[in-house]
Amino acid sequence: MQRHIAANEGAFPGRQIGSKWVFERRQILEWVRGEWPPHPPRPTQEELIEREARRWGADLPETLIDLQRSAVERAAKREKST
Repeated sequence: MQRHIAANEGAFPGRQIGSKWVFERRQILEWVRGEWPPHPPRPTQEELIEREARRWGADLPETLIDLQRSAVERAAKREKST
């Protein structure tokens, strides 16, 4: 079974400009060596917690459990005030 590689699906390095596709030699070589696509570094747990804390408007907790606990406490306070 032959496998087709599609640049427009991000499986092959290249970009479309108008109706033409442009391929950079460096990216093709990286792809052949198995170094493409470049993977961004995975966020650390601390970065994930900080992102969730910003999203929920909470102070930066030490653990996800603290984040959950503070969310439950805020929800309880809101219910009491209504």
